[in-house]
Amino acid sequence: MALHVAHRGSLFISKMALFICQMFTGVFAFEALIKIVAFGLLEYLKNRWNCFDLTIVVLSLIELGLRNVKGLSILRTFRLVCLF
Repeated sequence: MALHVAHRGSLFISKMALFICQMFTGVFAFEALIKIVAFGLLEYLKNRWNCFDLTIVVLSLIELGLRNVKGLSILRTFRLVCLF
């Protein structure tokens, strides 16, 4: 919802949505890193949900790194699936 509101033109809301996006990406990346350290990479990748989470984290990091490039908004759709 925050990303949808950000497209209406308000600079404050746009900056807040970006901050929230970065915050959630950081939390999910930290979680994945902790699990990889705890279980080891091979054991971590045996669980399909962990593979899915890692894919979402990598896509989110790519999107944040390339946020000024047009046409990458489809990556946000994959991140939404992670919340459900």
